[in-house]
Amino acid sequence: MTEDLTEAALERIRARFLPGAYPSLDIRSGWYQLIIDLDHELSAIDPDYQLVQVKEKFGGLRYYVEFEPDKSRPGFNDLIRAAERRSERTCEECGAQGAPSHRGSWARTLCAADAAASGFVPDAAATD
Repeated sequence: MTEDLTEAALERIRARFLPGAYPSLDIRSGWYQLIIDLDHELSAIDPDYQLVQVKEKFGGLRYYVEFEPDKSRPGFNDLIRAAERRSERTCEECGAQGAPSHRGSWARTLCAADAAASGFVPDAAATD
């Protein structure tokens, strides 16, 4: 995807934030394609869904949507959880294959090159 198309897709995602919410995507560019694909899948189920927050937490993607008890959205939460699981093996920086990595108490999901460049150490369980 070109940079212009990526930015246009991210703007569509930012436009989904609840009125009054700060439309911030608190993730690195390596996960942009994950949330673009997720938005495409979710909008096929509910074109009007609204976002509460998009962020990284403990090295994984968190994608929070407005809960609407009156709407039936079969598979909606499953798609979100699947994208969040994919983030746990996708480098936050470049989008390549990644692994959980730590520097002190800070956790991120990074490829070997980005982990080394930023002083992170891949978790032992992820490299076995």
